[in-house]
Amino acid sequence: PIVPVDNIQPAPQQPFMQFFDEDIQEPVASSFGSVAADNEVNVFTVSYALAEPTDIDEPRTHAEAIRSRHAEKWLEAERSEHNALIQKEVYETVSRPKDKQILKARPVYKIKRDSHGSILKFKVRLVVKGYLQKYGISYFDVFAPVSTVDGIRIIIAIATQRDWGIRQFDVSTAYLNAPIEEEIYVEPPPGFEESDKKIWLLKKSLYGAKQSAKNWGDFLAAVLREYGFILASSDHYIWTTATLYLALHVDDLAIAYANDAALDHFTIFIKSKFEINDLGELSYFLGVQIIRNRDLGITQLSQAGYIDQALVKFGMQDSNIVHVPLNPGVKFSLADEPKCTEEEHELYRSLIGSANWKAVWTSPEISFAVHYLSRFLTNPAKTHLKAAQHLFRYLKGTKTFGPVYRRDPTTAPFPQLANVLYGFADSDYAGDSDTHRSTSGYLFLLNGAAVSWKTKRQEVVALSSTEAEFISLSPAGQHATSLDTML
Repeated sequence: PIVPVDNIQPAPQQPFMQFFDEDIQEPVASSFGSVAADNEVNVFTVSYALAEPTDIDEPRTHAEAIRSRHAEKWLEAERSEHNALIQKEVYETVSRPKDKQILKARPVYKIKRDSHGSILKFKVRLVVKGYLQKYGISYFDVFAPVSTVDGIRIIIAIATQRDWGIRQFDVSTAYLNAPIEEEIYVEPPPGFEESDKKIWLLKKSLYGAKQSAKNWGDFLAAVLREYGFILASSDHYIWTTATLYLALHVDDLAIAYANDAALDHFTIFIKSKFEINDLGELSYFLGVQIIRNRDLGITQLSQAGYIDQALVKFGMQDSNIVHVPLNPGVKFSLADEPKCTEEEHELYRSLIGSANWKAVWTSPEISFAVHYLSRFLTNPAKTHLKAAQHLFRYLKGTKTFGPVYRRDPTTAPFPQLANVLYGFADSDYAGDSDTHRSTSGYLFLLNGAAVSWKTKRQEVVALSSTEAEFISLSPAGQHATSLDTML
């Protein structure tokens, strides 16, 4: 955990950015000055100090919970979870049936903390052991759609240009609202036993069951259609009305709204269907910070805190920065030697996985580097590991960079018309030295910044650079069509 210390110094003009991650840090102060001639903003730098962690173990079983020094709090959390199951009529008690599969369940114990590491609550979630379910008997379909990263960015870009608000909601015990069709019997675990030794027949979806995510998704979709939403894009799972845009990820909802009346009307309706928590204006979503100044008409996506954590995790917080993700002209091969040791291999996989999350959300400029280095995940060489560490040295110097969407996109470094999608596609030629296949890439801009990008090695060997370019246009054109459905 990180807490602020009193060391605030004015900084020179810098691009609109934020220096903290909401989950682990909190700023001492932040201020926005006047816009400079190059549309940059005066900000303040903030210093942080590490806080001592709170040494409390999370029990793994009910027996450990009742033996812990916080037994009363864990038992209270168990009762709260059990009461929620009863209140939502998740199950009915029945006698133990013959010739039926009875699934086990277990409570999961978690301590919820604030940004300083202080304890907010002791939480227990009852989870059924869904891995014991049998396909065709206790479950069938399991697919549950969520909004894509591209869809979420487009909502933020449109809301910024239109000066709409963006609100965030969290659905409390989301899965417990959705009915379940299959016949599933559950043995209540210690701490949740019935007095008459009966077992549970599920009426609602329970966390851990294979079909629970799909059931919740179907239930929420029905609620949204009842309100009047239409699915604007099945590819990106974005819902719209005349005055609302909605993106969702399981139980997290991000809603762009034209005015307070539209938001209030929707909030009253959705609260009549299930319990939700209003988290205020969107500031932190799926690990990404959304930094907005409506007076200036600017919104930026940032993962500075995420990169800070990653640098500490990999012991690179004191490394020197570099200015390019990969050295120009670098060529790697599967045959490169010497190979990494087992420990280095594990480090390499972790480095690439961490960088990929940044590439997916806020850093299109590292998309190729991450894609290229991912080709060697199964058996990397030491030169590949060095390149991955080089990439993180670049991310250290650019951790505050991210897409900046504007109310007036004509002021962007690449001037654009409002709510007009700009697309670019490109390809190298036979750039993969192992397969001689080319690599395609596309980028789409909306309201001042990138909303979608991708790098991928082509599936066939192009016979010329012209053919490689045409091959790259196909996925770019398909994706442009899917993005256009949301505009």
